[in-house]
Amino acid sequence: MPEPLVFENAAVRAFRERAGECGSDLALATLLDDAAREIGFEHFALIHALSLQRAAPQLIRLDNYPDAWTERIVGRRLFVDDPILHASLRTNCGFAWDELAEHLVLQKRHRVIMAGAARAGLRQGFTVPANVAFEPSGSCSFATRGTGAIAAWRIESAELIGGHALKAARRLHGWPRMPPVDLHLSPRETEVLHWAARGKSNTDIAAIVGIGVETVKTYIAATLRKIGVGDRTQAAIQAVRWGLIVPAESIPPPE
Repeated sequence: MPEPLVFENAAVRAFRERAGECGSDLALATLLDDAAREIGFEHFALIHALSLQRAAPQLIRLDNYPDAWTERIVGRRLFVDDPILHASLRTNCGFAWDELAEHLVLQKRHRVIMAGAARAGLRQGFTVPANVAFEPSGSCSFATRGTGAIAAWRIESAELIGGHALKAARRLHGWPRMPPVDLHLSPRETEVLHWAARGKSNTDIAAIVGIGVETVKTYIAATLRKIGVGDRTQAAIQAVRWGLIVPAESIPPPE
């Protein structure tokens, strides 16, 4: 019979309780290292994919991967073709590394990278992706040098711990971005921005909301001034980042 999945075992519960108290990357990395080993993984990587290209205070990069492998993946820019990172962009569910073919078509370059990882002691693994609108894509991976199938309870534990780790790391690095405490958009300004973010013209917005075109312009000008940007597109992007309006397909992604 298949092994029963756990909801929250002692390792998961202890990590969840302590992760919320971590006040630094070092504290979180130490806690995650201990938790990973407790559920049978020797290595972890908690990262924003963008952190492999450049360092920045808001980008997350915590790991205990072998130094030689990290130097190779970054120094040779192998992260560009890393199938783990690619698969993380294609799902919101955790996945075992032997399931990569379910998320992307594995090319020779992908297999070469995975073979190199295996030689470095990262043979089997499980990754929890983090795809939050208007934030850098991220993931929390657990890896082991073992070659056998990963037990169900370990996978379930890794998924839960990975989620809590991502939450704690995002908090430490200032995600989600919050609006200034003194920023206040009136209900009408918010409504006008909502429609502007969906590509509506001033004339369209005036007809939808039931106000004059000049009044729409006044609301938009006030909104730009309050948010501190120069055009309505940037205002919409920032408002979505701050949770002031709901995302729309018409809003372009941030650079």
